[in-house]
Amino acid sequence: MFLQNLKHNFLTKFKSKNSVKSLYKVINATNKAFDKAGLPDIGRSKFSSRAIGLEDSRILYDLIKNATGEGIALVDADDLVQETEKILRKYCEMINVEFNKEMLNWKEV
Repeated sequence: MFLQNLKHNFLTKFKSKNSVKSLYKVINATNKAFDKAGLPDIGRSKFSSRAIGLEDSRILYDLIKNATGEGIALVDADDLVQETEKILRKYCEMINVEFNKEMLNWKEV
């Protein structure tokens, strides 16, 4: 099966309460601006776990895990920024890639 030939991973930004609060504020502010402008309430985003992709992400995660029977590397973006080397080492271990300190520095192209 195609899915079993890949190493799957998810980079998320939803662990942080601030991410969810920020999305909530943006969606609500946009809807208030539409209301103020007198625009109809047709096709507008409502704040929900589905609207911000959490439900679909979980469905995809479960589908891949069930199809492959393998662990999936799940990395939170905030953790990666705050503890880059620690998280990158663990990530490399999970996907069977040898960690190299050069991974911590990017060269301009």
